[in-house]
Amino acid sequence: MSTMSAHRWIDRLHASLASNFAVLGHPVKYVQLATCGTISTPASPLQSPSWAPRVRTVVFRGLVANGTAHFADDWIKTSPHSVAAAQDELVHLLFVTDLRTRKVTEIKDNPLVEVCWYFSHSREQFRLSGVGVVVDGNASTVSTATSSKVNWQQVRERMWAVQSPAAKQTYLDSKTSDAVPSSDLAKVSSHFGLVYVTVNHVDHLDLRNAESQGSTVWALRQGEYHALRSTL
Repeated sequence: MSTMSAHRWIDRLHASLASNFAVLGHPVKYVQLATCGTISTPASPLQSPSWAPRVRTVVFRGLVANGTAHFADDWIKTSPHSVAAAQDELVHLLFVTDLRTRKVTEIKDNPLVEVCWYFSHSREQFRLSGVGVVVDGNASTVSTATSSKVNWQQVRERMWAVQSPAAKQTYLDSKTSDAVPSSDLAKVSSHFGLVYVTVNHVDHLDLRNAESQGSTVWALRQGEYHALRSTL
């Protein structure tokens, strides 16, 4: 099945987010992010570490497509085709993180990650696999696999700007119950990181009825997303 003969996966994801957001609100932005981490068995702490899956719930903050950043709340509420229609542009999902957390080390050690959404209202699941990158205060403009460039440091700064004062305070070195002056929160904390996942594989499972039940799979091939198959 060619790219052009199938609905774009990003349009399907947008439609699912929008319809579920209208019923369930902000919880639809909660997704599971799976990484691989190393563990050492308690009985043999000196033994070579082995890989183990790690999963946690994170908040979807938006995406970058065609070189443009779209924040989650704005994108969900916009028209279905708000993301540029170019088929050969990579899509990067956006998340934020405290750079002191384990997932940062895990992504740097093994950048292969998977994001999973389940929309309870429409009974759909999206699994999006890709390559994760952590952007900290030392990052500069990062070249993507396309001809365009994204200033990821600028995206990180914009993400910081839209965080609530309470959220910003969690990234400070000293945590106190006292209110922190807004001037102290203007500068991006050195512990605040952006995580972007460049999507290279999508599995959309639709359980709404017998006719639509099954998975549609897209994969990144030579810079384009191709719908490969529909399976039960």
